Amino acid sequence: MISKDQFYINSQIQEQIEKDPDTFMFNMSLTEGEHPYYDFASMELENFPKLLLMLNLMDKKQEFLIHSYYYLNNQERFYRKSDFPIHSISEIMFKDLLNIYHSYNILPITIDGEIFHSNI
Repeated sequence: MISKDQFYINSQIQEQIEKDPDTFMFNMSLTEGEHPYYDFASMELENFPKLLLMLNLMDKKQEFLIHSYYYLNNQERFYRKSDFPIHSISEIMFKDLLNIYHSYNILPITIDGEIFHSNI
């Protein structure tokens, strides 16, 4: 299962949420079609079945998608400050998020301390 630190993706996101919980709660109402970063995170999550199962077992899928949305926004700000070509920024930050999803998708699923074995 993913840890608390992994659930927030990074400490910066956790700090943002703790600093401004009202904005976070507002963002919890995001749905597909309202922001391209949310749409990307949601659509791509479907390609990582173990991660999706973990989030569903934790009843935290929507919250994790908002963390992913924050991550992409933060990455965009970071890359815009650097010398990366503007047309490459989306590609790079999306790839960064997919690498995180992949690393979480290979974690073992544990339920009540027992490793859950599945064919996904």
